[in-house]
Amino acid sequence: MVKGAAGGRLCASSGTDWTFCFFSLRLEHLIPLFDGKEISLLHSVMENFNHPKLFAASTVLATECHRLVESVPPQSSLVHRSQLLRIAATILSEEFKTAHSRRISSVNFEDHLAEAFENLKTDELLNLSVEELAEKFGCTRRHLNRLFHQFFGYSVAALRMEMRLLRAVCLLRDLDAKVITVAGECGFNHLGLFNTCFKRRFGESPGGWRKQIIGKENQSPSLKAEPVKCPLQPNGLCPMAAAP
Repeated sequence: MVKGAAGGRLCASSGTDWTFCFFSLRLEHLIPLFDGKEISLLHSVMENFNHPKLFAASTVLATECHRLVESVPPQSSLVHRSQLLRIAATILSEEFKTAHSRRISSVNFEDHLAEAFENLKTDELLNLSVEELAEKFGCTRRHLNRLFHQFFGYSVAALRMEMRLLRAVCLLRDLDAKVITVAGECGFNHLGLFNTCFKRRFGESPGGWRKQIIGKENQSPSLKAEPVKCPLQPNGLCPMAAAP
């Protein structure tokens, strides 16, 4: 029980066992679940979580999260993890609403372009040609790249490459996945090009990177490989870190 007179401390009678549970997630792993509007707001949302953030128990959000927690089965399973994702989604939905409200209050003369970026889908970004994207935004290729630098911090080509390589990192963790298959699923029609781009980005060939990472994780259940650092994270867009 929690005693008000204890100054916020948790107190229990002698012989009582306490079990504390928590879960964490990396927002970039949820990128496939976000639409273009949410991705464009991700930087603002992530900044809000740079420091611990508390939600008052009396708020509607906290009440809903408590309700969802009660439905989470204690055993670790797919259902267990899925229910935890519902809690995270509930919190993030409110954070996106707040970030969107702040953006609306500071719109400028290019607000129509910002709206177009917000509604840009991941498959459009990866599959439309630069000319098709420029036509979608009603501008030249040169101006489109300037807008991408302004909005995402990357040119169109560089952003696409980063998205594909980060997706490859996730797919390569599946030991049964062949490197050539991963290359094709990430938009590389030539294995040699995939190997070159991957090594330039991560310092290892795809096969070498997988052996190195999996080797570290297999040394000890408690030893986990360092997560791949995404340079898009500070800019609010760390795309496709997990496979859709």
